[in-house]
Amino acid sequence: MESGNGKKVQVYFDKTAMEVINDLQKMSGSQSMSEVIRDALGLYNWTLKMYREGYSIGTIKDGQAVQEVVLPFAMRTVESQSLPKS
Repeated sequence: MESGNGKKVQVYFDKTAMEVINDLQKMSGSQSMSEVIRDALGLYNWTLKMYREGYSIGTIKDGQAVQEVVLPFAMRTVESQSLPKS
């Protein structure tokens, strides 16, 4: 079933993944699991674009020095050069 510019997709998640999605929904205040997944896809997309453009991803706590975060899934994608620049 397609609606507007979107498409409904059915995905199977095991119990552990469902617990993570439910926890994320509660922590983020998202209205639905779909919203959590859309947000996660947006972050994943942004992360891959940043790596592709040569940026590193990091964290800052209390204004202190940045600690680089190594995301194996992102590095794997960038190293394979399978991600188009946009």
